Amino acid sequence: MLSFSNHEYNEKAKEYIEEIKNLSKALNKESQDFIKTLFDLGNARYYSSFYGYVDIFSEQTSESLKTKKEVKLDDIFPKSLYPAMELLIGKKFFKIFMAIAKNITKTPFSVGYFRRMVRSKNYFNYISILITLFKKFIDLHFLDIDALKILKKDYEKGLYNLDNNPYYIAYEIDNGNKEVIDLIKSALSSQKSEIDLTYYIFQAIFISSNKELVELTGKLLLAAKLQEGVRQQICENMDRGIQENFEYMFKIIYDNDLIRFSSVKRSLATWTGLAKNDGTDISKIGKKELEIINKLITNPKYEDELLKSDDNIEVYLALWNKSTRDVKEAVEAIEKLLKSSKYHIKLLISYYLHIIENKDYQREIAKKMIKEYSNDNKNIVEILACYFQFIINYIVGHKLKSDIEKGQIKAENYFKNKKEALEFFDILENALSLITEKRKVFSPCIFPWNSEFIDTDILAKTLGLIAIFYPDDTLKAKVMKYIKEIDAWERQYFFEILFEKPNNKEEKDFVIATLSDRSGAGDAAYEIVKNNDLIKEYPREIEDLLRLKNGDKRKSFIDLLMTQDKKALLVSIDNLISAKNENKRLAALDILNQVNSKEKALYDKKEVKKLIEKISKPTDAEKILIENLSDKKKKESEDNLNKLYNTEYDLELAYEIKEVSKLSKTIKKNKKGEYIIENIFNPKNIFTKTSDELFEIIKKLSELYIKNEDYEYMCFYTKEYILLRDGFSITKDVTNISYSDRQQLANFPLEDVWRDFYKKEIKDFSTLWQLNVLLTREYNGGINDSNIKECQDFYKKLLGFDITELKTKLKKANLKYIFTENYYNDTGYVLEIISMLYKEYCKENKDYLFEIGKVFTGYLLENFEAKDIVEQKERYNKEIYYNVNIYYLNPGIYYLFARIIPYLEFYSNEKSFIESFILRYNLDEKIKKYTNENLKGCEIGGRRKGLELRDYTIAIVLNIAEKDLIYKEILEIENKTEDEKKEVFWSLDTYMNNYRNILAKKENKRLVNLNQFMLNEALKIIYDEGRKIVDYLVQNELKRGDSPTIYSKLLHEIDRIEGIDYLVQILQALGKETLDRNSYYWGGNDTKKSVLSHLLKACYPSEKDNSKELA
Repeated sequence: MLSFSNHEYNEKAKEYIEEIKNLSKALNKESQDFIKTLFDLGNARYYSSFYGYVDIFSEQTSESLKTKKEVKLDDIFPKSLYPAMELLIGKKFFKIFMAIAKNITKTPFSVGYFRRMVRSKNYFNYISILITLFKKFIDLHFLDIDALKILKKDYEKGLYNLDNNPYYIAYEIDNGNKEVIDLIKSALSSQKSEIDLTYYIFQAIFISSNKELVELTGKLLLAAKLQEGVRQQICENMDRGIQENFEYMFKIIYDNDLIRFSSVKRSLATWTGLAKNDGTDISKIGKKELEIINKLITNPKYEDELLKSDDNIEVYLALWNKSTRDVKEAVEAIEKLLKSSKYHIKLLISYYLHIIENKDYQREIAKKMIKEYSNDNKNIVEILACYFQFIINYIVGHKLKSDIEKGQIKAENYFKNKKEALEFFDILENALSLITEKRKVFSPCIFPWNSEFIDTDILAKTLGLIAIFYPDDTLKAKVMKYIKEIDAWERQYFFEILFEKPNNKEEKDFVIATLSDRSGAGDAAYEIVKNNDLIKEYPREIEDLLRLKNGDKRKSFIDLLMTQDKKALLVSIDNLISAKNENKRLAALDILNQVNSKEKALYDKKEVKKLIEKISKPTDAEKILIENLSDKKKKESEDNLNKLYNTEYDLELAYEIKEVSKLSKTIKKNKKGEYIIENIFNPKNIFTKTSDELFEIIKKLSELYIKNEDYEYMCFYTKEYILLRDGFSITKDVTNISYSDRQQLANFPLEDVWRDFYKKEIKDFSTLWQLNVLLTREYNGGINDSNIKECQDFYKKLLGFDITELKTKLKKANLKYIFTENYYNDTGYVLEIISMLYKEYCKENKDYLFEIGKVFTGYLLENFEAKDIVEQKERYNKEIYYNVNIYYLNPGIYYLFARIIPYLEFYSNEKSFIESFILRYNLDEKIKKYTNENLKGCEIGGRRKGLELRDYTIAIVLNIAEKDLIYKEILEIENKTEDEKKEVFWSLDTYMNNYRNILAKKENKRLVNLNQFMLNEALKIIYDEGRKIVDYLVQNELKRGDSPTIYSKLLHEIDRIEGIDYLVQILQALGKETLDRNSYYWGGNDTKKSVLSHLLKACYPSEKDNSKELA
């Protein structure tokens, strides 16, 4: 309601809402309250773990009328609200709305994907439909859109879903709106018409009482050449209107045996509800059901005979037929059947309950049936499989706590009182004892095509939920037995709520035992132990858990032990190091390595030595950790890092930007020793053509396209001949070509015509670039309705003209084939040609683009602070994160910078590389300094920098930086985001492999696409220094215990290490540990087992290795 994708209308809507609020002050109190509530809630919805998205305004209205037996229209919209309603939707739409509302009970109240053909005289069932309809009329009144405009789609872009107004269209049909009727008749009668036939038009026809339109629809259904899609549209919607129209269409289907078509069969299954979901095997539904429905239409009394049948289909369709008149009749019949029927009919009623969209009634029937069979161990599980879904269908664990706190989930929603809840607790506990598998399936059940099942997961969750609703130590003790039945992904949420504050020894014992659970429940137990300081009570139990091998669990156990004071921790170390179990001893050594690796060791040398001596025969894995504790090894570790690089190295690249008429061949420095960046352009002389001159070029290209619009060619995708006017599509076989590479002029029709246009009319690349920048989506994607004025002002100051002027003029001129009606991407065929011409000719004009890149990057450095280009963003859940706009996919007003800065990749010699490197390095440092100082600990999405490993290495080759720079880039990761860490390690591994391929003279397609300037020299340095870095990282990993190093997880990005020595050392470090194979498929984690398993997989023989070496 009053919320649009079109920004302009959204702003107008805000003003309109304020105007309505002010005008409402003159109305009666009820009207004022109605408007206030409506606007306060607006489109508000909440997500319920049980019901999905719920419209709050509709829910509140339903809640207020819930206890009323027969709800009338006046109960929902009493006369006291008429003034408010007229103010909101105007007199015209108010009259229309009330007329529709008075007749709405003639149509089904069930809507949406799982709708059924069920009506009611009780307006309670229509509350949601009526409120949704009223909100639609608010929009139509505000937008001044009538039925004709809806049908013709004669409204602004950015206004969506307006065609979803079948009740309004039906009203116009029934009130004799000739233009509306003629438009629809034309669409039904001919292939070419002003409007398209849509689902909503068919719905409007069936809601209306216009026999002529219904008869025309019937003829369309019978048309010999009718496509399956249109047949499906008709049949799927014929149940959406009045009964008379349904019966007329059904007779056509019956008389002409249309049930042979799958679309008709699917529709029959939908009208009746015989198909509960997409997975239903509709092949078993057909003629029998059709015959029964035909008899029911001919003789409604036949349904009473069917209700006495033992045939499930016959009983079901009798109930269905009653509900097509009034669901109340079906409910009364169900009550009788429940009292007297056989077991299989009682199961059948569960299938029918899906049709009745009253959750309270469904739940009461389900509870009644479950209670009836609660002592029947033979049938209770099947009863639960059929009925329990109406009490509790699913629970989304991660929102459970907040839903309960907000009152969106409460005990009263499901149980009358505590007594009933406890009764169900006993029933479900008994059922769990009867089920021997995770899911008990009954197939077939009720119908041959249907199966029902019950999961122990939902039963255990419900036990947990009852214990949460009614906190009780006895209930919690019982839940402990079944909590492992809850799905591993959800278990933690129930565990956390139930045992957040353990009340007694039994609960504390259970929390400690759950520490070893490998699901999230284990992590929750870790937090509970920590928050409740249970380590003081359970140090020995946690020590004992270190017998386990799971790396993640071991880390958490060690972390808990290390929260103890010095004395208590020493006792734990002593216990562990004295144990027979190797895993425990390794944990003790890991703890010692951690507490004694700091500047001030926790324990002195004598204490450590005494502890180590308790291991009489250390294993290979233990030897490594023992060796790490020696002073010699500690010194070696520090020396190794200092030998690798100068950790204090800092690169500063001062520069001066100077505008010149002619570029020098070499880079120069000024008297201050600053590099001179030469520019032959400035921002205000880059665009050499006026908007009028560029307009004329595009106009000529449009005219050229029109001249060729009857050109016929074969589309590669459809394998059909089409005219140029109907599409600009690929003609060549592009099967094995990537999507980006497919968009080449050579793959499209009339390529030479467009190239000739470039040479004769556009004439030079500078003009082509200007057209591309100002018109194609790739460059102007940052402009939208919300920031257009800001963009105009921003770039007018920078460039000296309005960059939106050309596009505005072209749109106003409405020239053919330039733009489309698509709101999100309005690029027409003419602009596609401009884009492809640019891609083709930019390859030979990279020097020109490079110079533009220098101008924009220099301007950004000189005129903006880092805070200007780092933008705060907010996710739907209110989480805050930051983006560096110039490196982001949606850069807002900085869109031109984001597209042009990458031109600095087009360096071609020593001078241009140094200029490029200096500008990008200073920009990166500026952003890095700002984010490190101001956004430490904040999430930064996407990239923060333009340079990468290859650029640093070329700078080293050219002596403008030292090798220390690449070591700092790779090893100093404390201030990097997770993505940046992964990217630099991935780059290291990838470039090293690229160089291996060069040495092996293997083809490498990736290298072809990289800038070739000094590439081989750079790769050699990366390879040589990279081997030293990788060796340092691997050696650190081999020496660790269960606690990870800062690089552990990143080693999964290294896919090749070489040498028998590595193989032997990895196997030695693994000891008796089995391999972690999961990480082969999903990337692994930082556990010792995971990382070493990956390194073993990544280990290859070096050139020097041979079988003798291995022996």
